[in-house]
Amino acid sequence: MYLRTAFELFKQYGMRKFIVVVPSVAVREGVLKTLQVTEAHFRKLFDNTVYRYYVYDSANLTQVRQFALSDAIEIMVMTIDSFSKAANVIRQSTAGSQGETPIHLVQAARPIPHTGRNRRTWRVRSGFAALALLDPSFALRYRRPRTAIRTTWSIA
Repeated sequence: MYLRTAFELFKQYGMRKFIVVVPSVAVREGVLKTLQVTEAHFRKLFDNTVYRYYVYDSANLTQVRQFALSDAIEIMVMTIDSFSKAANVIRQSTAGSQGETPIHLVQAARPIPHTGRNRRTWRVRSGFAALALLDPSFALRYRRPRTAIRTTWSIA
């Protein structure tokens, strides 16, 4: 459902930056498998629209730059723990970055996070605050019976 939503948002509004936020590594691997299995289906359904998907890897921060600067649809799969703590690599400045952190690149892209119905993300204040760190245009979460709930953040 979230993949179809991403493609429809691109088709109708030109939105290109999506982050699938998951609660655990096991769920992350399941999402990656879904992306692999459905790739041909979505390419056929949406006229071979160019898109990339990958799992966020703190050892490969060039992915984050690619995510922010690419003109293609970018779908990054991340666990909530990969960016929710101040000590996370994505929130640290690196050598040669002149004080910029990888999270600043993500924020500049104004991504649209997709989350499932995991309680950890939405019912815990720290999970909600972590999503706000991404500076999203808006966030989508799904719940039974497969309805999207739109959450907005005010633009400062």
